[in-house]
Amino acid sequence: MFCGAPPDEQLAVSSAIATTTPAHTLVPLNIPTDCSEVVRSTSVQTEFAFARAARTAEPSRNTAAFYCCTMAAGSDNSTPFDAVKMTANTRSQVSMAEHCKISIDEAEFGRVKLSMPKDGNTNHIGTIYAGALYTLAEIPGGTLFSTTFDSSRYYPIIREQNIRFRRPATTDITVEMTMTADEAAEIAATADRDGKANYDRIVELIDTAGTVVAISTNSYQMRTFGT
Repeated sequence: MFCGAPPDEQLAVSSAIATTTPAHTLVPLNIPTDCSEVVRSTSVQTEFAFARAARTAEPSRNTAAFYCCTMAAGSDNSTPFDAVKMTANTRSQVSMAEHCKISIDEAEFGRVKLSMPKDGNTNHIGTIYAGALYTLAEIPGGTLFSTTFDSSRYYPIIREQNIRFRRPATTDITVEMTMTADEAAEIAATADRDGKANYDRIVELIDTAGTVVAISTNSYQMRTFGT
């Protein structure tokens, strides 16, 4: 839709779409990397920026540039996703997420926060079962992917996960996973070039007192469809 259209037409089309579509669902293929002109959407409270500079033909860089411009222009640097719906979708697709009652509490471009209750996840000594903690540490990888990358072009798998248990988990547990816009752009560019891209995320599982009960190093691979 954006490819080959004059700048004025691109701005008009973007403005019209923005009034009815959440910003995070838009993935135009020809957005420039230098932001200078801004179109405001009062319905989603986000801003779309376009440049006067020459356009690049690399889709992954343009996608990342689109997100970067949206983040930089927004008052809170992001457009939140519907965490309730994301929780329901995750639990319906991953049976362990349903069994452990894992919830997505916050989700936005480049950052997600999940939680898991102690109730229903205990072991024989009354602390949280190690397998439940392992599951909570891995699930954010898919959640972060869905808020950061174009799921119509890519899909993630986990290659390896190493978890170190530091303290007994005796309360509800939370976990956050993040990724910068630059990291996302580099991963997408590699996947576009090679058909896949490897990346690692390190997360901390934290109890209600703020104590880190476990640290997990997750190795993911993002692949393009057809590879």
